[in-house]
Amino acid sequence: MKVRSWLLVTALGLCFSHAPVQGQSHHPLLRADANWDLAVYASATICGWVAAGNWFIAGDTVIGGTVYKRFGFHPILDQDGPPFCPPGYYVAPGTTLTNLCLREDTIAGLVFQYDHILLVERVLYDNNLEVGDTIHDYFDFDQLGWPPTPTIVVSLDSVQLNDGEFHRRWGLSTTLWGEILHDFIEGVGSTFGITHVVPQYYGDGVHLWCYKRNAVDVLWSVHYCPLPGTLGVIEPDGAEPSLSITPYGLITLKAIEPAVVSIHAMDGRLVMRQILSPGLLYAIHPVPPGAFTYTLSVSGRRAGAGRFVLLE
Repeated sequence: MKVRSWLLVTALGLCFSHAPVQGQSHHPLLRADANWDLAVYASATICGWVAAGNWFIAGDTVIGGTVYKRFGFHPILDQDGPPFCPPGYYVAPGTTLTNLCLREDTIAGLVFQYDHILLVERVLYDNNLEVGDTIHDYFDFDQLGWPPTPTIVVSLDSVQLNDGEFHRRWGLSTTLWGEILHDFIEGVGSTFGITHVVPQYYGDGVHLWCYKRNAVDVLWSVHYCPLPGTLGVIEPDGAEPSLSITPYGLITLKAIEPAVVSIHAMDGRLVMRQILSPGLLYAIHPVPPGAFTYTLSVSGRRAGAGRFVLLE
């Protein structure tokens, strides 16, 4: 088992499929046409979400003779707020430049982040990770005399984005605040944001709502992008397969072949990932009532999505 030093860690994952990994060439993360809608979740607030922004590469900056991509963001506002309670949001005018500076070595498959405090760069994403590799968490609690909390790569498969391209996906597990299971996707980044700091406690922290190109082309989404409809109504996206879900957590796959279902809570936590066979009845793992989203994939290809609510 190899141990790799990282600056930060990532998002989501539970029962992973073991589909063959497709598309071995490195997909770049730092694209001029890429946008990330990121939101901050705080469990103590009225509806959880407190703020969001549309992140993008604002231009180049030179630090110590090295060229980095500097990030900025546009504010995201709630269509019906305040308070900030999606669904229903839009990207508003205005730009804020940040100190987030990244550079990418596409040949080596590495993305580096510049640390403005230590005045060094560290590896943020490593596209060469293998199952069993250990990544030290961002907080480095072991250096404070606390028990170390490493993040372990527990799975590696591939997913197909909406442009038809396959991208590698790493499933990660950390025990920072109890077990947190999470993913990152090559060329997209983490579902816990570009710098993928692991959420604390009840999922508080940054979450990826959607990854876009050219500001409008949605290539990957966990929830809220594109704008969802009314909660409580199952909303298949028109593609097969689809799910039938009761308000009490019983699910049935409607399809002609097995599919992998991934079910997320609204704070981005993955509560279930499992291979389903058509026509059989399954029970969602015990979770509190609330709103959830699901995606379906077949052989690594995204094949369906929807939303539902679980009752007491």
